[in-house]
Amino acid sequence: DEARDHGKKSSIAVIACRRALRDMIHFADRFLDFLPRVVHTFMRILGPCLVCLALGLIGFVTYTYFVYALPELEETFSLPARMGHSMLGVFLLLNALYNYFKAAFS
Repeated sequence: DEARDHGKKSSIAVIACRRALRDMIHFADRFLDFLPRVVHTFMRILGPCLVCLALGLIGFVTYTYFVYALPELEETFSLPARMGHSMLGVFLLLNALYNYFKAAFS
């Protein structure tokens, strides 16, 4: 009689473990279905923020060149050399902005 009771308790425990495992798998499946939607929404919000950050950094570098670096070049280089240097810098800036906009908005 005791052997039967012991067998019933273990079978109840096995059933409980199987149900718990089934519930955990069901929860994991629902979580894995939900996770891509959350990541997609987060990335749609993060994208424009990173575009603004990149444009801000490019603008900061441009401002720094024209306000601080270009006046320092007066002592070292002649006017034609500074103009050539600045024209090359503006050309590279416009190319970088063009390529960035094409990559970000295509």
